Parts: sequence; C-alpha cells; structure tokens
Amino acid sequence: MRDGYRFRLIRVVDRLPDFIAPAGLTGTVTIAAGEIWARMDQPIRGAEPWNNELHWESRAQFLFDTEPCE
Repeated sequence: MRDGYRFRLIRVVDRLPDFIAPAGLTGTVTIAAGEIWARMDQPIRGAEPWNNELHWESRAQFLFDTEPCE
C-alpha cells in the first residue's frame, strides 16, 4: 500500500453517525502510514468535513473493504 494507490469499495463502508459510503465508489490513497486515508472520486453526502476522505485504522481493514482499480 502506498500513496496514490487506486481502489474500489467492494462493500458499504459505515462511518455513522456521519455518513455511509456505498460499494462501487472509487478513490485514491492519500496517506498510507499505519492508518489509511483516501479521497473518494465521487462526493459522499456527510463526508464534506473530512474533504470527502475515508479513514481506516489499519491496512487489514482497508483491504477488507476494497479491491484494486484496474
């Protein structure tokens, strides 16, 4: 995993109470140093305060929710 890695969500990512990111969205990893942050290509209602980025606490969690974009 590295910055710039492109991926697709393969399942719903629940970040309640703030938002839910539906499966199928694509994005790009912006930070891959322990925690993973990624900016999504499609706008997610409710994710505006986080600049439309998702966060995972570990690489394992990220890999569970995503697949590589080709």
